[in-house]
Amino acid sequence: MFCFTVAPGMRGNGIAERLLRRVCEDAIQDGYSCIESYPNKGESDMYYNYVGPMPLYQKLGFIIVGETQQRYIMQKNL
Repeated sequence: MFCFTVAPGMRGNGIAERLLRRVCEDAIQDGYSCIESYPNKGESDMYYNYVGPMPLYQKLGFIIVGETQQRYIMQKNL
């Protein structure tokens, strides 16, 4: 999971969470055993935070398995 696009006026309504839940459901149906995401370290503006905020992934059970200079690598077993 790498990119969320939610219109500014619609943010804060749980859309990204619903999208992520659906991606996980679809991945299970397609036979995947794991899904990965790359949220930014630290704060970023709405344009650079297209990868989704770390708390969103944590809420849905993703854990940090690595990191780069700018991002965390998070995974969720499905």
